[in-house]
Amino acid sequence: MPKGGSVLSRFRNLDAYAKTLDDFRVKTTSGAAVTIISGLLIAILVLSELSAYRTSVMKPELIVDKTRKDKLPIAFDITFPKIPCYLLSLDIMDDSGQHLSGYTHDIYKVRLDPQGNHLDTEKAKELGDQSGGANLAMQPDQPGECGSCYGAESPNENGCCNTCEEVREAYIKAGWGFSDPTIFEQCVKEGWRDKFETQSNEGCNIHGTLSVNKVRGNFHIAPGLSFQQSHMHVHDMAAYLAGGKDGHKFDFSHHINKLQFGEEISEKDKRRTAKGTPVELKNPLDNTSQNTEDFGMMYQYFLKIVSTEFRYLSGRRMYTNQYSVTEHERKIGTGHGHEGLPGVFFNLDISPMMVIYQETRPSFTSFITGVCAIVGGIFTVAGIIDSVLYRAETQFRKKMEMGKIVVPPAITGSSHLVRSPGAPMVEQHLMRDTIGPGFRRQYQSNTVRAPVRRMVTTRRAAAAERSGSSTPVSTPPAHQRKRSGMSAQSKKTSASSKLNPRTTSYEFAGPIGATGMVVGLPLVVLFFATFCDETGYPSQNFWNINAENLSKWLSWENIKANVNPWAFAWYNGFIIYLAVLAVALPGEKVNGTKLRDGRVLKYKINALSSLQTLITMNAMMFRGFGIGALGFVYDNYLSFCLASILTSFLVSAYVYWDSFKPGKLLAVGGNSGNFIYDVGFMIGRELNPRIAEFDIKYFIELRPNLIGWLIMDLCMLAKQYLDLGRVTNSMILVVAFQALYIVDALYNEQSILTTMDMTTDGFGFMLAFGNLCWVPMVYCLQARYLVAHPVDLNLFQAGIITALLLGGYYIFRGSNGEKDKFRTDPHAPSVKRELCVILLSRGTEWQTM
Repeated sequence: MPKGGSVLSRFRNLDAYAKTLDDFRVKTTSGAAVTIISGLLIAILVLSELSAYRTSVMKPELIVDKTRKDKLPIAFDITFPKIPCYLLSLDIMDDSGQHLSGYTHDIYKVRLDPQGNHLDTEKAKELGDQSGGANLAMQPDQPGECGSCYGAESPNENGCCNTCEEVREAYIKAGWGFSDPTIFEQCVKEGWRDKFETQSNEGCNIHGTLSVNKVRGNFHIAPGLSFQQSHMHVHDMAAYLAGGKDGHKFDFSHHINKLQFGEEISEKDKRRTAKGTPVELKNPLDNTSQNTEDFGMMYQYFLKIVSTEFRYLSGRRMYTNQYSVTEHERKIGTGHGHEGLPGVFFNLDISPMMVIYQETRPSFTSFITGVCAIVGGIFTVAGIIDSVLYRAETQFRKKMEMGKIVVPPAITGSSHLVRSPGAPMVEQHLMRDTIGPGFRRQYQSNTVRAPVRRMVTTRRAAAAERSGSSTPVSTPPAHQRKRSGMSAQSKKTSASSKLNPRTTSYEFAGPIGATGMVVGLPLVVLFFATFCDETGYPSQNFWNINAENLSKWLSWENIKANVNPWAFAWYNGFIIYLAVLAVALPGEKVNGTKLRDGRVLKYKINALSSLQTLITMNAMMFRGFGIGALGFVYDNYLSFCLASILTSFLVSAYVYWDSFKPGKLLAVGGNSGNFIYDVGFMIGRELNPRIAEFDIKYFIELRPNLIGWLIMDLCMLAKQYLDLGRVTNSMILVVAFQALYIVDALYNEQSILTTMDMTTDGFGFMLAFGNLCWVPMVYCLQARYLVAHPVDLNLFQAGIITALLLGGYYIFRGSNGEKDKFRTDPHAPSVKRELCVILLSRGTEWQTM
């Protein structure tokens, strides 16, 4: 039964949420206000998190386009208000050698009147054909009659030109102008003159679909029929240059109603996709216009086309294209030797990359993690705010009771502080725990003293006044006062000398060793930061050290290129943030060991809650940035090392300067009078440097070093995930067991008060550098090495390492627990039962456990 009770008691000690009695709970108005505000914030943020969880987003991914052999579909709709349909032709040309002149497949032309109204719609190759005239032309007057080509070579094998279109093709093939069709018999029969005169004042809408090769090329809409001549692409522009029957000139003013590459996206899909994509899914040339009065204008659109695929959660896939456009226009001369052609040209350039938009939705575990981060973070911050408010209120009431602040009763209301009538001093314990649901406070006992009236007169004058005597109080002569002061000063100096004796013996080779440590240890850290990288530990740069390379590395340009000032800001911000948490977070106040001047200092135990708050707050802060922000630490590791070294020197210098103030308790081994040894080396001069109640040594001894070490490990783990897309099992083991050691130390925070660092050593460069730089920057080298050189362990290797580490941790925790138990209370019954005595050869005894 006792054994079981002991196990249960040890298990109960793991409770991180210690309960307090309801009798010690005090509820205040400020606590209620903080509770309500924090509750509202939690509700709002949780609803926002729920909305984000239910909303799917489209995440882009860039890959190489492997569908280059496919055809590229093009859908277009363009209106030309000042040129008739019979003059427009569409041609396709690309780098693969494809030349399609007068392309008519799936192309439609719509005749428009001067007001833009539709007249009729026909396939392009049929537009303007007068079937009656054509049939008339095809019915020769005599059997076997062959129409003349008027000196040009016939486009047919029979050598005849029986239609006006054949005559036109023959003239174009010969390179002759076809400006006046009325001189050709075939054209007269088919009514071409009437067509020219009827349509000369019309406009044209041309629309349809094309299918081109996914290679660089162009398609264009230009005047006149096109043909190849001497390996050149030529258009018959005679009719275009001739103009209308009333003498007006045609031009290529146009309005692009639509230009789409690939599958058209429905409006529903556009709205759905646009929620998560960083680009608008619209065609940049849709509903754009170009107007001119010049008949010789050439409009060019240079298009960069990127294949795009949308993958939805339902499994549906949609393929389309996005494009960017650069516009250019220039005036083309119509004389001989001028290059260019009036018209509208679309020059296509196909990107070799493809963008894939994958529809994703946050996982349920990320939703739960976000909710926990919100609740925990707000509760923690609210607890800090409420603690500050309560302390301010307590101090205000204490000063009010002491008479330093006079406040009308109407403002103070009913006071919680009670003063006994006639008593010069009253002690009252203010006990409080939670304010509102979920905000736990440590039980505190504050002594409130009754007001003390300030006296202008001396004690003797006050005594005379109370006795009713009118005899003035005599003042001692000046020489007596001076002698008395000298005597007090002499006594004070004598007492200080006894309390802080001069150090007469050195450790670690004295000032010379101290100088070597102060210079050498930072250089070791910088060596690890500079000469350990992806090329090896040490790196190839180390083996190539020479005078030239050293001068380059130490040059100001190289320093500026490799030192990031933001790392200094982040590092010192991290230290300040931990200090704020140490002061603001609630925690149990415990007594340290008794000092040689008889004092017992108090320390607040909240290192583990500081770590919890730090992780929670950072999880919320980096949630929007992703873990990519953590890679900044690895990329700027050298800058963080420099920042920690500089901070170590500054802290060492400050505590050394502060140790000369009166009333300081110095370390026995750090009062040599030698600057290098006292501040620069290990021991340090002052034993417990403090700023008010903030103990600098106690803070730096446990928080920036261990918590900083854990943060560095997590940043290295994140960097490996960013580089590999996964985390190796070796990295997991390193970070996990180092985190176990760190959490164990923070959980047993009180045990550090009995260590030599706190009871004997002063605070100087040794502890400052060791905790601010060496521990976080050097202890993380294992994780940093695995970023550049990932290692995958098999199950046997991982099992052996895990067993060794667990065994080592068991021995470590057991031995440290026994040492702390002995240091805390060496006369405890449990300690006496486990004490053993070893007789040494010199006759002395050595106690062991």
